[in-house]
Order: sequence, then C-alpha cells, then structure tokens
Amino acid sequence: MAVVLIEGFDHLASNSATLKGWNNDGGLQMTGRFGGFSLESRNSATFAHGLPSTYSTLHFGAALYITGGYTAGTTNVMAFINGATVNGSVRVSTSGANRVWSLHNAAGTQVAIGTIPILNGVWYYLELKIVVSATVGTLELRLNGLPTAECSATGLNTGSVNVDNIGFGWVNGWGIRMDDIYVTDTTGPAPNDGFLGDIRVDYLVPTAAGSKTNFTPSAAANWQTVDETTPSDADYNSSYVPGAMDLFTMADLSGNGVIYAVQTNLRAAKSDAGFRTVKPVFYEASGSGDTTRFYPGRRSDALISTYKFSPQLYDTSPDTATAWTVVEVNALQFGYMVGEASMFTLDARLV
Repeated sequence: MAVVLIEGFDHLASNSATLKGWNNDGGLQMTGRFGGFSLESRNSATFAHGLPSTYSTLHFGAALYITGGYTAGTTNVMAFINGATVNGSVRVSTSGANRVWSLHNAAGTQVAIGTIPILNGVWYYLELKIVVSATVGTLELRLNGLPTAECSATGLNTGSVNVDNIGFGWVNGWGIRMDDIYVTDTTGPAPNDGFLGDIRVDYLVPTAAGSKTNFTPSAAANWQTVDETTPSDADYNSSYVPGAMDLFTMADLSGNGVIYAVQTNLRAAKSDAGFRTVKPVFYEASGSGDTTRFYPGRRSDALISTYKFSPQLYDTSPDTATAWTVVEVNALQFGYMVGEASMFTLDARLV
C-alpha cells in the first residue's frame, strides 16, 4: 500500500461522516475548495480517522480553511495520532502581528514556526510528514504544493508508538473546513511513497448504463437510482443473485493531471439475515489484460441492515498494473456485484 487514505467529502451528507470511518458526525457540510462539499469542524468538534495499519513514517495532506477571527492557542489543527495520544501536530501560533502555522511534538511543545501569515476565509493546502521516534523524530510542513518546507524540525520526541489515526480540530473558537485529504506511507510505487503536493479529490457519479444491468431495476434506467450527489435511500438497486452485476459509464475527470489513486465507494446494506457481501468491479472496454476485462475488487466486510460505505483504494490500474491515466479513467465503467445469495439494496459511489 502507498496511498493509505483519500477523502473529498463530496458524497457525504451532514451528520454522516461516521459512515466513512470518521469518529464524529458533528461537522457541517459546507462548500468545498473547488465546489462540491467540505466538512467543517466547529464548537469544539474534533475529527479522527483510523488508518489500515500502524506507521512509523507518514505524509498527510489536506486543504484547510479557517472561517473567522480565531486566536492562537493549543488546539491541534492537524495531527498524527496513536489511539488518543498525539505524536505530532500543526497548530496556529502568533509571530509578531501575524498568525502562522507551527509544529508541535508529542509533548505539545512548539518545535518550529512558519512565516506565511494565515488569512481568514482562504484555502491553504498543508502537507505534514512525521517520522516517529521518542528521540530522533522528524516533523516537516509544506504549504500550497511547494517542494520546500514552510517549517521543519528533527531530533524530536514524536512518540514511542507508531501512528494509527490522523485528525483535525477546530481553531480556538472558530470553524475550520477540511477538503481534498490524502495520506501516504513509504512503500511505493513512486510517487505515491511521499509528498504528493497540492492534490484534488474528484468525485465521479454514473451518467449512463454500462455493459451490465443485472440488478432491479434493470436496463437503461438503473443508473438514475445511484447518481445522487449525496447518498439517499429514496431509491436503490437490489439483487439476490450471486454474481449479478451492474456497470455504469461515469462522469469524466475535470483535469489532465497525474492520478495518484482511484477509490471506489460502495454504500450498501442487506435486507435479510445471513452473511452477505458486495464487490466493486472495473470494466475496461478497451483494456490490455484479460479478454473478459472485468476486474472485481476485494470482497467488502459483511453487510449489515444499515447502509455503510466500503471504500477500496487502487494505486494502479487493475488492467495494466501501472499508474492510472486520465484517458483510462474516463473510459472505464464502474459497478458492483453480489458476493453471496440473498437480497440486499445498494447505493454506489465512486470518488
């Protein structure tokens, strides 16, 4: 694994962050950095998201927007965490007449301070790197995609236990909006083993039926039940047949940049007793791999009777086993298939 986590919040309604693994539903759905949505933390709300493993070195990027006349203080705006213990963090500090970003070690001590003044109502892209050690730890902060550090420090106490969560906090009485989040470890493939720069998480929805329409309702209309901007139980597709599959033509990406990863976001529930799962599926209509060109993902966790998300990350194309291209993503069809027999209902999302 290299890209450990991505999040853009565009497919989440207010008070539904826990459906994607965040620890708190107290945030507000607000306008995002490039349209769409962001998540705003306010009124002492803090947000953390568990990671799939524990890590001694991580890179954590996020767009942040402070909404009002905040003051410097002890709130960890952006943090690496193990359990409830902070390994290292970014805070807002005072430098002369300005407020600036600062770095703090596991003890909460300021170890470095930046120079760029923070303005209200402006999006900043922060990237934070940590190397965990009780004696020779490292913290580095980059701003707005620059390849050089805004501030950094070495020889630090960044904890004795590896990171297993990332988190955000409110800013001393004022809200902070979060968008376009990524986390990478150091395992590659390059460039996904380090800082990614100022990235954007694009949200794509179905625009037409694809090559398979096995679920109910079937045929050309079923894409319209899973194309909401935010999840809704007003309509859904369902099937009880093992191996039944729906595929959809998706909206195109909006730019021509590097694609670091693609994430599927199935939102599914079961409507009967028993063990049930679902799998995401990619279909490469002009792929170079297997002649069938259907690429199922991993089986989801066991479904429950309440809707939940089952995100899966793909650093590379399942067809070529190399980095994604814009042309390939725009040409693919995405869908899902039944893992085990019995009825379940499904809303599907692709970020």
